[in-house]
Amino acid sequence: AKAIHSTTPSLTTKVTTIITTMVFGWLFGAPVPKEWPEGQPVRLPPYFPVQPKGCEQPSQQLFECVATKATTKQRELENAGFHKSYYDGSVQPPRDEKYAKYVREQQQQQQQVAGAAAPDKNDQKEEVATLPRPDENPLEQCTLDILAYQHCCNRALKKKQNWILTEPFRVQKEYRYSTTQEKQH
Repeated sequence: AKAIHSTTPSLTTKVTTIITTMVFGWLFGAPVPKEWPEGQPVRLPPYFPVQPKGCEQPSQQLFECVATKATTKQRELENAGFHKSYYDGSVQPPRDEKYAKYVREQQQQQQQVAGAAAPDKNDQKEEVATLPRPDENPLEQCTLDILAYQHCCNRALKKKQNWILTEPFRVQKEYRYSTTQEKQH
């Protein structure tokens, strides 16, 4: 007689797998993602300048990246006239007309050369690659730092010691700025 073997795991195997996953998942955590989700713009999380306990290193790395790389790229975009205004319908002129003209000329040359055989000028190619583009997001410079910060904060902000960091707070009336009507009374 043939023995019938079940292909489904037993209840004890399932429970052991779940407990192992929970324990080791809690101890070691899930790995930090290495890429930003496809089709989504790179953005800072809504809780951004929060620095929860346990996330000091990813926070400092992100703050440093935003302060240096992203800010530098944003200034280049502003100088070239490619930055977007916070207000819809507002047109922002370039801050540096000469630089904006230079960037536009380089882009036109690059488009013309793209169809033809490119000359052997590696220095010029590298310079054109670093020039700002109209569709560029300055936070793309900090993608990995943002992912590490989000990953750490999503776990750390659930802990009791960090709850207060996401709670809205109310300023007591005596500490608020007084209006002109209150000053008259």
